[in-house]
Amino acid sequence: MKGAAQPDSVVAGRLTVKADGETRLEVGGHLAQLSDTIAVIHGEAEGKPVTLLRAFAVHTRGGMGGGDHFQRLHVSRCFIGAHFLPEEKVFTSARVQLENLPTFLSAPGIERGEVRPELGFSSTVREYRSEEAESDGWKFRVRSIPQYFGVETTHATQTVSTEITPYLFITPPEPVAAEGVDEAIMHLSDLMTLASGEPSGLISEMLILRRAGMEPDDLVMVDAYGKRTHTAVPDRVGPTHGRFRFTCDDAPFEVLIPSWLRLRREANTACNVFFGLQYSRPGYTETRLLLSATAAESLETTFSTLATSMPAQRFEALRERVLNAAVDEAERSWLRAKIRNGPTYRDRLAELVSTPDQLARAIVIDDADQWVRNLVTARNALAHTGNYEGGTNMFDLELQTVGLLTLVLMHRLDLRPEVQQRAASLLRRYA
Repeated sequence: MKGAAQPDSVVAGRLTVKADGETRLEVGGHLAQLSDTIAVIHGEAEGKPVTLLRAFAVHTRGGMGGGDHFQRLHVSRCFIGAHFLPEEKVFTSARVQLENLPTFLSAPGIERGEVRPELGFSSTVREYRSEEAESDGWKFRVRSIPQYFGVETTHATQTVSTEITPYLFITPPEPVAAEGVDEAIMHLSDLMTLASGEPSGLISEMLILRRAGMEPDDLVMVDAYGKRTHTAVPDRVGPTHGRFRFTCDDAPFEVLIPSWLRLRREANTACNVFFGLQYSRPGYTETRLLLSATAAESLETTFSTLATSMPAQRFEALRERVLNAAVDEAERSWLRAKIRNGPTYRDRLAELVSTPDQLARAIVIDDADQWVRNLVTARNALAHTGNYEGGTNMFDLELQTVGLLTLVLMHRLDLRPEVQQRAASLLRRYA
């Protein structure tokens, strides 16, 4: 292995990449001090070039008369297939698999045929229809690889099987660094999570590397690995089409993708909190409720139509008079923190709950005014005292709030009222 900080250092080591993407490097030598981070390590494993990014030692022993030196390093990202530097913009596209993408596309590749006496049972496997979308110069394209039917014969039975795998190809407007497509992948995983109603993550990622001087048809395929918040389980049975909140049946792929990516960027903070609750739900209901209340305020603020209480110039003059009347700096500090020219938290919740289709909202939250009062009380108590002893069931209040956030995001995607109502019924049924 070669460390970028010590390019002449070459040591033997063992690289381990776990199913969840976590990468560990164990070396029989010394690459880093415990407080150091190595920007890049180049090596070779099983005859393939390997690039490791942001490695740091978590355990070291030996050396200085203490026997053979040994280090174990945690690695943030692992790329198998090429050597490159972190800042090199040599990747032209990525091929990814996402959980729940097949059902989201709503284009079944395997169809069961009619039962005919002369033919018996039949099924057809075909490629998914080619879907394409573009957003700010980024291109997104779906391609699939169907497999031939296979027949397996045992002593007791014969089994016929096949499969079809849809891949999403992501092409940036210009070459990017190795981690340049990470945000797009994360945001598309969030879309699968919102649509399916269950955490959806990255199954596989392969980057396409093209350097200057390479022939047009030449390319290098690089497999990318890294520890993620949600670990994909590709062999798990996914939700059926009827369990999805929305699919490409409800809005075209070429419309949903750019609309979602724009929405995800605009409401970045709210979405980070909201999807964090989906991928890694805190164990305490109080924590989940406070985070969902925070996401609600952030989402409303992003698209708020609420006006300030008074014109800015008039407010500043009033604020200055009040501050001047204070007797000391302690009072002025307190007043500065309290006097605001904007909507209250209660105002924002009232605006938010009126945003989605109201028939859908009524399925999730039957009494909007009561929900506003309950969440204001609970949020203030948890934020200021860490304890809530109100009469409202916190678990139900959290589910209502998360359900409303789901409907608001769907509304911002311009999904039809009947689609929101169907999703609301699913939220209520499978809460």
